[in-house]
Amino acid sequence: MASILSHFSADRSKGNVSQWHLSLWTRPDATAWALHDLKENACVALVSGQGTDLPDAARIPVHTASVSLIVEPELSTLVPDPVIVPGEEARHLEFVHGRLPAGQLRTETVDLLQAQCIFQHDEAAERRMLERFPSARPMALRTVLINAALARGDNGPTMLLHRGHRRCDLVITNDRRVLLSNSFHAPAATDALYFALFALEQTGQRPDTTRVMLAGPSLTPEEKELIERYFTRVAPAIDRTDRSLAGLGIESPVHWQCVLDQWTCAS
Repeated sequence: MASILSHFSADRSKGNVSQWHLSLWTRPDATAWALHDLKENACVALVSGQGTDLPDAARIPVHTASVSLIVEPELSTLVPDPVIVPGEEARHLEFVHGRLPAGQLRTETVDLLQAQCIFQHDEAAERRMLERFPSARPMALRTVLINAALARGDNGPTMLLHRGHRRCDLVITNDRRVLLSNSFHAPAATDALYFALFALEQTGQRPDTTRVMLAGPSLTPEEKELIERYFTRVAPAIDRTDRSLAGLGIESPVHWQCVLDQWTCAS
């Protein structure tokens, strides 16, 4: 990634800020933000940069309709509503991830699945963002990916493979139903491929009939080529020709799908 990549829509640069949504995303080595016009369902700006400082921060409007925030690394799990016991959310997350670090435990309702997403962000990174944007709503990456898979997937079997830093997030859907949502430690491209094939096997899907949508800031051309050797229907989760990105000239929006799709969950 270049030090700073800035994309601003000239047609909407003077639009009504009160109907814009600000999406924030950060991890230890990169940060990005995006503005969406909620009335027009269109992206107004996308800015990304290396490090933890907000790139081009002076161009972020002081007042927007809403603000959301995703922080990585993230610990998260899905729990069906009937299983949730108020006050024992930490137990569910510990069952998946072991002893939890210090930090705010949060829950999000996933209505489509009749479940709760229990998650925890890196405490220091989240606090740094909330000090500047106190009205920001922390969101789970898992929830954004589930919504993106359902919204952008086919009616048939679809896999969203999101490539983060040493991490692979997978969502598998079929007939608009979520069959799997899970995260895996995947330092190498071969690890991501292994878990993708493993997840398909566990859900009874086939690599020759499943549409694979690729996304994530750590996705590389080499990894895409590797996936294409084993899957016949591979495409970016969000393409540069997407109507919501018109006029921005974003060469690889697939890297910022977790920022570009936040507004659909937050509005």
